[in-house]
Amino acid sequence: MMRVLSYLPDSTLVAQNKLGMLARSAEVCFQKCMTLEELRTKLKEHAGDSKIFLFTDQNQIEIIKNLADEFPCFVTVFIMKTPLPKLAFRLLDCMSAQCFVALNNEDFDARDVLILLRKFKTGDFDGIAKYVGFGAELKTAFVHTLEEKKHVLSTIEDYIQNLGEDPCDHRFAEYARRTCELLDELVLNAVFDANPRFQQSPRNEPFLLSESESVIVTWGFDGEIFGLSVTDRFGLLGKETIVRYLDETFDQGDMQTRKSGGLGLKLIFERLHQFIVNVQPGQKTEIICLSKFERRLKDFDNKLRSFHFFSTQGK
Repeated sequence: MMRVLSYLPDSTLVAQNKLGMLARSAEVCFQKCMTLEELRTKLKEHAGDSKIFLFTDQNQIEIIKNLADEFPCFVTVFIMKTPLPKLAFRLLDCMSAQCFVALNNEDFDARDVLILLRKFKTGDFDGIAKYVGFGAELKTAFVHTLEEKKHVLSTIEDYIQNLGEDPCDHRFAEYARRTCELLDELVLNAVFDANPRFQQSPRNEPFLLSESESVIVTWGFDGEIFGLSVTDRFGLLGKETIVRYLDETFDQGDMQTRKSGGLGLKLIFERLHQFIVNVQPGQKTEIICLSKFERRLKDFDNKLRSFHFFSTQGK
């Protein structure tokens, strides 16, 4: 049985009620805890449940660390009012933390939370189609070589620029540039960081992947959300690696000469609104990037980012 607990002393009543409404619509058991003692009691009472998910505020990080030592049975979803990179150093040893939902203008994205709840409930984590609205046409390309990577980048650049009424629209030209930087980094990670055969190779060298090693790129736009996913066939990326490299105090080094693809995760995180990582250990990693192409670039940049991490054994 899946159970959702909430302990949100720093969130508005509207946000708390919205979470309850979404949990009930997903047909999961929802219980609101008004005090820390009540939360502790609920965790003890339901310690035998196989799926317990706790939604709480970012200010409860230290409390959650202590509770996780006492009750190692729950997964934590933090509601974030502060950019994740500013808090990453405090989260490295918070083992129960799995998802981070951004709060913008004292509100969170209902679709973000509802999809998260359904993924927890069903255990079906993979697929960009869960995020890009029904009716959107998703396109897929397979990357085996450097030339194919360049072709995919050019195709997606044209795709985004063509979303604008004017091909010279500065806004969509900028979104295309940012998205292609993000995609380039993700594909390089999938080739040179995830694939053991290339981990010692310079990231600017040509490569040739077999069919079983090919990188899968999928993208689409539903009129509100632009979605992009990159999948490798190795499943080596861990949550701790992501959080460590998102830490704003971490030295990124020279982006051109570095050997580790993890160093580019901060660059990726700055160019999207939602960052979802689905891992089947030893089998595949799917990274999904979602963006809203706001009318003003300033509005795009000012939004807080969400990060969700899911790991499951292959079915």
